[in-house]
Amino acid sequence: MSAAPFINDDDDHDACWICPSLRLPAGEFDVLERPSRDYPFNPVDGFRYSREGVPACVHADRIGLSPGRYASAGQELPEG
Repeated sequence: MSAAPFINDDDDHDACWICPSLRLPAGEFDVLERPSRDYPFNPVDGFRYSREGVPACVHADRIGLSPGRYASAGQELPEG
């Protein structure tokens, strides 16, 4: 797996400035359709984390990656 973030500043994207997709490679964070109580906001670093400590993007439509439990459950990333 690449160490490069899933999205970089050169990409045309709508990711939130605090999104883990801007800091972590695909597969190292979960992707949700919207915020969830299962992934509460951490005011220290701005990420949302599962109870197990897995960061999550909460706007799948903004980053172009289907919702999935990629880091927490090892769900396979979609092709492309």
